[in-house]
Amino acid sequence: MLKLFALEELWKSLNAKVTDGLVSENALPPPVKGVSWAKWALRLALSVAILFFLVRYLYLSWRSASAYEWHFSPVPLSLSLVALLMAQALAGACWHLIFHVLGTTTSLRASYRALLLGQLAKYVPGKVLTLVARVHLMKAAGVRGETTLAAQVIEVAALCVSGVAVGAVFGLGSPQLLSNKGFHGLLLVVPLGLMAMHPVVLQRPVAFAARKLGRRAVRLRVAYGSLLAITFCYAFVWIAFGIGVYCLSAAVSAAPGHLWTYVGAYALAWVAGFVSFLTPAGLGVREAAFAALLSPQLGAAPAVALALLARLWVTAGEIVCAAAVSNFRLRSLLPHSREPQ
Repeated sequence: MLKLFALEELWKSLNAKVTDGLVSENALPPPVKGVSWAKWALRLALSVAILFFLVRYLYLSWRSASAYEWHFSPVPLSLSLVALLMAQALAGACWHLIFHVLGTTTSLRASYRALLLGQLAKYVPGKVLTLVARVHLMKAAGVRGETTLAAQVIEVAALCVSGVAVGAVFGLGSPQLLSNKGFHGLLLVVPLGLMAMHPVVLQRPVAFAARKLGRRAVRLRVAYGSLLAITFCYAFVWIAFGIGVYCLSAAVSAAPGHLWTYVGAYALAWVAGFVSFLTPAGLGVREAAFAALLSPQLGAAPAVALALLARLWVTAGEIVCAAAVSNFRLRSLLPHSREPQ
């Protein structure tokens, strides 16, 4: 039922007609008396697709992870949950901060709902559905679609740049990451990434994305320092996720290793999964990168098992957070009649 709670707002996004590549509200034809079966079937198809891919992934991951012999300790497991929920809270605050920097006023609750509900769509192949869901949810809060598109570009850039920076900084304190041959190249990537956060540079991907979606691009009239501040804030998101995964490892292993390694490895693995463009939500790629970075510390088999378990644990946290901000009603599952106005 938690999954259904979280998917309710994504069903609503299909009530609107997609025009010019983004969701447009009030685009429905005049209401007629009777049951809106077509719209209901479309909403149901979307929910089934998201639920299918999510459950399929969880099932396959659990089969792989359950083959390993786990020993759970409740205290570090509880600390892991707290850290992961804190990471989601920080991510929502950063998402809200982006709109503030763009000069758009919206409520903190609306920002959290768009972020937490929209991210569930990433488990469906293709990355456009997440944007469509966020555009609709933010539009319901009075934010233009073009502004949400620009915010999405800034968020992705800040997540990737901060992820590489966190991986590089925390890797300096990790002998395991320092021994990796490709690690030293990150030290060169970090300054390039910080330069890429300049509004003149970011304007190009914003314009490209808007052109592909048939929309007018938002002019980024923001200070470079503000974008660097957003990137710095996202670094704390990665630190919280790394602490959460470290505590999860401590809950199932007597010798989890160095905290620094987990923070750096998780951030770098997420970036690797995102830029792969091969699978939804970086499925498989993130786990492979995370296991490869942890294997010198834990060993190959425990690292692979922990990578799978971490994905399951993080996904469960995403579902819980999305359910907490949704407004699910059981009657929304059923088709309903519409009276003429």
